[in-house]
Amino acid sequence: MDSDLLEFLDSYSAGEAECRMMFRQILAGVGHMHDLGFAHMDLKPENILIQGTDQLVVADMGSSFQWDPMFLPWKSGSAGTSFYCAPEVKSGRPYLADKADIWSLAITLHVMATGFWPYLGQDEKEVLNNAKKGRTNLACQHLSASLHRMLTVMLLRCPQDRPTVQDLLQHEWFHESEESEVQFTPRSYASDEESSLGARMSATSFSTANLSDPFYRSEEHTSELQSLEVSR
Repeated sequence: MDSDLLEFLDSYSAGEAECRMMFRQILAGVGHMHDLGFAHMDLKPENILIQGTDQLVVADMGSSFQWDPMFLPWKSGSAGTSFYCAPEVKSGRPYLADKADIWSLAITLHVMATGFWPYLGQDEKEVLNNAKKGRTNLACQHLSASLHRMLTVMLLRCPQDRPTVQDLLQHEWFHESEESEVQFTPRSYASDEESSLGARMSATSFSTANLSDPFYRSEEHTSELQSLEVSR
């Protein structure tokens, strides 16, 4: 594989047609895991590998959780990366592992489509706190109506109400354009409008690869986060 998805998104601008092509492959991988009784539990762009511009693979199964498909996938204990993991993962109570993956997929897709996490805040600490509590704010001005609707249901606070991977693959957003329309644009040629999105905290300018869960030590890591800007 050539790079991870975070590196790729830092180099190329992805419109919804491109996101649709990539996300379909991501869902196929995660759906296969769920069918086998595994939840990934650390879905994020850094854990998705890409070759060229059209072959994606879900990677890094080190946090994965296995359950007996005869039963619901209840899991206890924290897992994943706090910018991407569902609020119930940090609650200290048992939660449904497959539904936690759906939340992480939504954050990942929002990053793919906009370049930013769906959290607002006056500073990094406030953004971290909103992420911890699951207080999302979608960049709706940069999302189509159907993508906004899909992300909204994926980010429902009640995990049981979130769709399955198969539900998502049937969503209207996946039927809006042909994948032959896919064309990536190098970031150096991105529009001025895209360059002015800095009111939100850029997801592609930070790497969470070495922060397994920054929220549990948010005070300690605030200074670290400030030093994690990357120029690839």
